[in-house]
This record gives sequence, structure tokens and C-alpha cells, in this order.
Amino acid sequence: MKSRYEAYMDGAALSDIHSDLYVADIQYPQVSLNNTENVLAMRQGALISNAYLKEITVAIVFSLFVYNTQERNEALQEVCRWANGKVLETSDRENQRLMVRCKSYPALNALKWTDQLQVTFAATLLPYWESKSTVSATVSANGSETLYVPGNIPADEYRPQVDVKATLTGSATSVSISTGTDIITLSGLNFAANDVIRVYHDENLFLHITLNGTSILDKRSGSNDLRAACGRNTVSITGPMNATFTVRGVWR
Repeated sequence: MKSRYEAYMDGAALSDIHSDLYVADIQYPQVSLNNTENVLAMRQGALISNAYLKEITVAIVFSLFVYNTQERNEALQEVCRWANGKVLETSDRENQRLMVRCKSYPALNALKWTDQLQVTFAATLLPYWESKSTVSATVSANGSETLYVPGNIPADEYRPQVDVKATLTGSATSVSISTGTDIITLSGLNFAANDVIRVYHDENLFLHITLNGTSILDKRSGSNDLRAACGRNTVSITGPMNATFTVRGVWR
């Protein structure tokens, strides 16, 4: 049924499950941060030392206007199958995505077949909406460039992780990669022209660093990760290589 709202899981539209499925609402509960507060002696107020966001949730409210009980049950089972995906998109957040797991499945009432149903998703690994597409900046040997990261999350709360692909243009024993606030130095290796260094993050957001496909994470020193703040960042490299920095924006 035609609705002004739509939800997509791994690219599949919820309303495509059944011709009589109507997406009624998309609900975003208010986001509240858990702050670590340090009370200051002889003063009012408190110093916030850390802001922690455990998860965010999204509820999709829909109706199944199917009178036949068997057909309605089968359609709902397909909704549950659809809900087992990983990447949620909604029609009112164009060009953004949320990595989710299903938190609560819809419950069927055979008698009240016109009642609204609801499926709820939670984002816990990364409790922010990401830009679907990445932004990038390419830096030449021993140079720097501006990398603008879209989004509205303050840097002291969260900075998106940055991936880098660098190709050596000459020999070196040490190179450095910087996003302005984070810097990773790779040393103790004999880099040669055309070697490829990759700094990337897997689906669990763990950092990997490889040289021609072989891990060199143990050759890292400096920062524990490579991140950039929403807004303008100066990214740079030290060493004979050309590097492309890639990142996704993040949104509340």
C-alpha cells in the first residue's frame, strides 16, 4: 500500500513484502547520553569527563490489512525474516544508514487484524547514523590536505574511524599517517616502491594495518586508532607515498 514512509533493510523495502502492508510511522526515541561526572570541591556543578552512548533505537510501525489469518501470519513471518538484516535505511533520512540488530519483533493478534504492529531495531556497535557514501582526500608524499567530514557529532563524544590506502613511491624504513589528532607511525620495515599499505576497520570496527596484504599491526606506534572529527581536518603523511584517506560522516 502507498505510504509517505518507507524502511529498507539491506536494500529491500518493507512494503514490498505484501501489497497490503502499510508503513504507518518511523519513530526515533530521544537520545540521552550517560555522562561521567566529577564533582568539584567547594564549587557547584560538575566536570563531565566522559559522554557515553550505549545504543539508539528505531521503531517501524506498520499495518497488515490482510483479513485471511493464514495469509496474514505468513506475511508477518516474512517481516521477521526481513528484520534480521544489518543495514537499515529510512525514507526520511536520505543518504544515511544505520548498522542494526532487531531488538523486538512484531507480535501478531489474530483477532484484531487492523491493529498496528511494530518492529524495533537497536544500533549498539555504532550508535550513530552514517553517511551511505564516503568522503575522501588524496595526499602526495610528505604532504597534507583538508578532509571535511560531514555530520553533527561533537569531537569529544565521537570521531569517525578513517581508512587509508597508501602506495609507496620509493624506499623507506618508517612512514607516518596523521589525521591531525591521531597519528600512526609504521617503522622497522623495509618499504619499497609500489608497496601498498592499508589501514582499515572490519565490520566490528577493529583496526587492521597491512603491507601487501600481510598484517603489520605490530609495527605500529603512536595512536591506538585513526579517527577524524566531524568538520575540517588536516590529514598528512610523512614518507615517500601517495595516500587516500576515506571516512563516513556520522549523525545524531
